[in-house]
Amino acid sequence: MRKNIFQFILPILPLFLLINFLITPALASSFDLNDKTANGNNLTNHSATENITNTPFGQSAYAVNLSGSGQYLTAASSSSFKQTGNFTVEAWFKTSSANYQHLVTVFDQNSPNIYGYDIFIDNIGKINFEIGKNTGSNQGTDAKIVKTSNAWNDGGWHHMAAVYNGSTMEIFIDGVSDGSVSWSNNAVYPSTIYPVIGASGNQPTPNENWNGSLDEVRIWSTARTSAQINANKNVELTGSESGLVVYYPLESVLTAPTPSFTVSDKTGHGNDMTNHSATNTSSTPFGQSAFALNLSGSNQYLTAASSNDFKQTGNFTVEAWFKTSSASYQHIVTVYDQNVYATTIYGYDIFIDNAGKINFEIGKNTGPNQGTDAKVLVGSNSWKDGNWHHLAAVYNGSTMQIFIDGVSDGSVSWSGNAGYPSTIYPVIGAGANQPTPVEYWNGSLDEVRIWSTARTSAQINADKDIELTGAEPGLAVYYPFESLIPDITYFTKNDGTDFSRSTFPFSSGVVTQARNPNGSLTVNINSSSGYADSGFAIYQGTLGNLPDFTVDGAGDDFGLNIWFDTGNNNDYFAWNGSNILTSLDSDTYALGPGSSGGTTSVTGSTQFYLMSDGQNHSLSDLKNGNVSGISSSTKVAVWVGVNTSSGSKSSTINSISGL
Repeated sequence: MRKNIFQFILPILPLFLLINFLITPALASSFDLNDKTANGNNLTNHSATENITNTPFGQSAYAVNLSGSGQYLTAASSSSFKQTGNFTVEAWFKTSSANYQHLVTVFDQNSPNIYGYDIFIDNIGKINFEIGKNTGSNQGTDAKIVKTSNAWNDGGWHHMAAVYNGSTMEIFIDGVSDGSVSWSNNAVYPSTIYPVIGASGNQPTPNENWNGSLDEVRIWSTARTSAQINANKNVELTGSESGLVVYYPLESVLTAPTPSFTVSDKTGHGNDMTNHSATNTSSTPFGQSAFALNLSGSNQYLTAASSNDFKQTGNFTVEAWFKTSSASYQHIVTVYDQNVYATTIYGYDIFIDNAGKINFEIGKNTGPNQGTDAKVLVGSNSWKDGNWHHLAAVYNGSTMQIFIDGVSDGSVSWSGNAGYPSTIYPVIGAGANQPTPVEYWNGSLDEVRIWSTARTSAQINADKDIELTGAEPGLAVYYPFESLIPDITYFTKNDGTDFSRSTFPFSSGVVTQARNPNGSLTVNINSSSGYADSGFAIYQGTLGNLPDFTVDGAGDDFGLNIWFDTGNNNDYFAWNGSNILTSLDSDTYALGPGSSGGTTSVTGSTQFYLMSDGQNHSLSDLKNGNVSGISSSTKVAVWVGVNTSSGSKSSTINSISGL
């Protein structure tokens, strides 16, 4: 039986509860990739994951975890990285690997010249700081390297600051100088150079990848002193500090104004997308959709690995909801290449042109001739009106047809077939030109679906306004872009003495909470002694607007409860300055159902045990005002967490649907 969490903390209160933790990130990057300065040099994540079990200092809740192979972060070429004269690069690092691997590089060593700067660890564990002038390859004149006196591949966290003051290059490790060299030259850069974190800057594919963790990457346009380095190496910055030109704290996207969404393929075929800086929006095309993809028209898009599920031949359909008011070429879904336009066109592309008309193109990979080797169908009407519209691009082996909002908007006869190279990279929200996508979508997208069948008008209209299960026959790829778990207001823990809350998960003590790369969240209760533990609020709104919902999880039992703001002060219970619970503060709570087979669902008939009167009530009775002091307008929060009596428990929440 679930224990009432507060009764163990505050014996005078018959408080309640249960709990646990949670929330979800965007695929393989639940940490924030944005530049915290105002310069906007946001990163693109190449498969790096987050590390929350071991970070360099207390204020840092998250760090980047890199495997040493194919995982790194990149940014667009920008003057913010091209530091000349005095500059400093800082980062926290951790590795036990004994091979060449790079922390931060704005550098190229592929050409005869050496230019930019590079900070890396060598095969004996020493940190190297190199600057190049782009005038040649001679060390000491055209370029210079300083390396630390000591090896630092000991598997522990260390702070690094690489400083150049115009006459001296110096490396500080953990705030102490560990090597310096005189050099009175200056870093020089080509017009375009690509910054990389966690790998070398060699193009086209970075190498010598970092094997370990990195955090708190900062670039300054000043030569930082030892005192300045030590003053803030153990604290997070605001991003507005004087001289700070690039800053990646790599914290959780929970600090962002919108919740994370999943870019996983809901069909179960595993064609998960990689998010390149896209955000989500609560402006959605239909009622069942709670979140949609938001794209700015510049450098925001999603990519997937090459897969046969995208390489549709014969009959196929591509569906999506779209919204834009932009008057430029921009792409919705493309599994296509037009870089080789002079020789072949292959795959398919759905885009809007500068007149606002939807275009559907298919290429056979046999030549560039329109009508034989490829075909473009241009819709009849303009749809750049800033409103949501549903698109279905259908090919049935003899006809290409576009449906907008379930109605045909144009068709053309063509008896070709899509052809593909062995490797082709699907993109949502941009053209697939390599190596950098172009013609980015400026607006919103939702409910992207690819079918291996030619959908009829009736089929399109039957389910364009509903979310699918992912198991529908013929559905090859499906991205609903929903949040795996709704907004979390705060997390809680019970250490046996205090019941505390925090905007971040608790990472040590009786309760530890861990975000998982797939968007689930696991809570571990360590040696509890008869009390319920941590939890999180996943909904805040009026009771009357609380919908039916389902929580899906695995592991030990979990349950849910409802908190009621019956005191009507826009908070639940009373907390002191340390966010420790002190009283119920005229509020109450109700114990809800526990999990059964990894799932618990709430409907109008679900019974809740209300602490204020000690009675069971259905959710419908509570909503309808049949219980004293509670009505449909009462503000409520929903709580989820692990049930426990004693010992150790662990539960993972995979998703929460309906809220």
